Amino acid sequence: PGYGVALVRISLQSNIPFGIRQLSAVVLKQYVKHHWDTNSQHFRQPQAPEEDKAIIKAALPEGLQDETPKIRTAIGMAIAAIAKWDWPEKWPELLPMLVNVLRTKPSNNA
Repeated sequence: PGYGVALVRISLQSNIPFGIRQLSAVVLKQYVKHHWDTNSQHFRQPQAPEEDKAIIKAALPEGLQDETPKIRTAIGMAIAAIAKWDWPEKWPELLPMLVNVLRTKPSNNA
């Protein structure tokens, strides 16, 4: 796994200092903008490998339940950036995943 996977893993690790996690999530959003889809006007080589894309998309929902609002926001922005290119054709499970997160989200994070 490459750079994007490392960014999402750092973003989701609660034992890493908040500032590093937030920066990692923001950089992840930029990584998606520049490396996710060749049709993007902002695309730059290299394109994110399909294996990395799958790992990132599978991991991101965890971040929507983070106890830190700024991490949740940054992860949400990364999800939105991916959804722009992958939903619904390449990410059909996005909507059910978001509904599940909303159903299971602790009330103190609402």
